Amino acid sequence: MPNLTRNFTGATVGSGKPRILVVGLGNVSHPGTRHSVGQQIVEALANHLGTTMTYDRSVNSWIAFATTTMRTRTPRNKKGKSSYIEGSEQEVELVMVKPKPLMNISGPAVSKAYKAHIRPAPLASTVIVIHDSLAHKTLQTSIKRGGSAGGHNGVRSAVDALGSPDFARIRVGIGAHRGDAATYVLENMSGTERSYWSSTEACEKILLDIETLVSDSAET
Repeated sequence: MPNLTRNFTGATVGSGKPRILVVGLGNVSHPGTRHSVGQQIVEALANHLGTTMTYDRSVNSWIAFATTTMRTRTPRNKKGKSSYIEGSEQEVELVMVKPKPLMNISGPAVSKAYKAHIRPAPLASTVIVIHDSLAHKTLQTSIKRGGSAGGHNGVRSAVDALGSPDFARIRVGIGAHRGDAATYVLENMSGTERSYWSSTEACEKILLDIETLVSDSAET
């Protein structure tokens, strides 16, 4: 088994496992809405990994810990087509976080969780925020490493509180809407969406996105 910190560069726990913070954004007061899909996903992910989220006053969030096995993935480009070379398997510890504050002011809770469980490891390889995206189709995800908040107030709050935009994101498609976006994101997801984002298939998709993001050479 290779050095566990060689390929996955997260913070390490006593066992030497890399540790990754996975934050689901949303409004606890509005479960099941499009804006809260990130929180639904981290809850489903915790259940999928055999654990449950419990409230931790010190970070003002619900939190769960789980160990899972991930495979390093090195990007390869052949004849203009991107693919990946699968590498060695390594155990990592996921710290799943569901902030209690409302979406637009959730950043301080994210920062507290980072300081409590991840720091001094760098944001880029240790923090992943899952949030809704109007720019992507429903039932789809898109990964992003750092950059602007893209108009998303929850992401902006995290950027402000962490003092950097360098953390990774998994953008969860909720579909475009021509009407008032603020109203649309606070409406309930369809039954199909709610069912899907709690499914084993969706959890495996999210784990694959996490795996890609935390590999040293992940292509975003």
